[in-house]
Amino acid sequence: MKSANTTGTTTAIKNLAFAIALILFLVSPLSRQFAAADRIRGIELWPDKDGKNDYLSYLELVKLLNDNLGDAQQVNIYNNTCHGGALLTQSGQLTMPYFVGVGEKDPRKCIWFGDSTKDQIPPGRLTISGGYSDNYFYSFADYVTKRLQWTDPIATVEALFDVAAASVEADPDLAKHGQKPGSTSGNKADLNLAINGGAKSNHALIFDGYRKDFYDEPGLELYRALVNANYGFKQGAGNSLSFYFNNFVEQDYEGTHIDGSGTLEHFKAAMQNLQTLVKKNPNQELVNIFFDGHGYEKAAAAPRQPGLGDQPKDGYLVSGGTQGCLTFPTDSSFWHDLKIGIVPNDEDLIRVDSPAFVLDVSEASISHPVTIMINNLLLGEFNLSSTSTGGELDAVLSDSTVSQLIAESDGAPSLTVTFELAPGDYFRVATEDDILLDPSYSEGDYGFGIVTTIVGTGSQQTP
Repeated sequence: MKSANTTGTTTAIKNLAFAIALILFLVSPLSRQFAAADRIRGIELWPDKDGKNDYLSYLELVKLLNDNLGDAQQVNIYNNTCHGGALLTQSGQLTMPYFVGVGEKDPRKCIWFGDSTKDQIPPGRLTISGGYSDNYFYSFADYVTKRLQWTDPIATVEALFDVAAASVEADPDLAKHGQKPGSTSGNKADLNLAINGGAKSNHALIFDGYRKDFYDEPGLELYRALVNANYGFKQGAGNSLSFYFNNFVEQDYEGTHIDGSGTLEHFKAAMQNLQTLVKKNPNQELVNIFFDGHGYEKAAAAPRQPGLGDQPKDGYLVSGGTQGCLTFPTDSSFWHDLKIGIVPNDEDLIRVDSPAFVLDVSEASISHPVTIMINNLLLGEFNLSSTSTGGELDAVLSDSTVSQLIAESDGAPSLTVTFELAPGDYFRVATEDDILLDPSYSEGDYGFGIVTTIVGTGSQQTP
């Protein structure tokens, strides 16, 4: 996590506090009826000024695309993030013609990246224009960019993916990890359409939410490729080229124009801007979206309150004086990812941020900090703001906590998370219905669980 909001360590358990155990395993018929086993995956973002809203689930992404770009001629997405394969399935809910290409088709797996001082032929790695770097860069996104540097002929929607995918499989530093790009399409998408082949206008959005440990230059080079006048994204009347990059403020930088940082607020603004342009010429505006940076996976549950469902604010209500158990199973992939950064691995995987327990709520009334324990290991007291439109609580897991969890529970199908709430306080767990049915819901994610962010890295020559 990039930040956490904590008031420090907690004292002894308060006599009047309410503790609810969220037991991450199917333990009884009672708890089973509340179970909601899941893996929530999505794109990690730069946090807002309060250190929140740094996750955009693929569920929320698809909803934002439908809400804003439903009238587009076609939407093409190229996604180079860990666990990006989950978008291949989630994109089936898109309502417009679409094409989606991802760097790794298996949603359980990461993508790899690296650079070298000498080229690797085949496939021939990405070079940087403008003299900003002499190195050669390789990743799925880098090979997409390399093809975009070449404008004769202009790449078509599927061919752009095919060239990048073939390069990934030909690059020995990526192939040795078995990385396999994947793609899908639907709603009668035209796969032979040039990426600037809109009937009326063409648009490109580059969104690099969070790039910790990634090189800047390949991300900047994508903009430098797309600004080429042969595409017309920047020059053509009615066209657009937008670029949001990590924690950068709006500025001109190394031959690019950065519109701002990769926050959820900026992504929603970019969607609204595109909506305005698309609505001028329904079914005639082509939109291309390029995601790079980090993806996340959350071992999670989003249980509904008994008797509720298919409506906003139908999540399980945790309130002082009431007890209940919520369950979901962990698995071997969860423990594998949790160990990265703690236990040495030979897969070239690194931990981007410490794992964290993250809770998204649809509503809350909180007068005192919330105490959190995992398997009786104290995390501390954490602030959760009272809200009627959604909120988030982040509890970073220290290395000592993670190490102890691994030592005590490695491979076990369960963990236990305990909340202490003051009497009269409450929160309601956010569910899919809050994202899908409540326009006022402000978060990009839902449910509760443990988030991990890892990435694969090959040879690295650039500081």
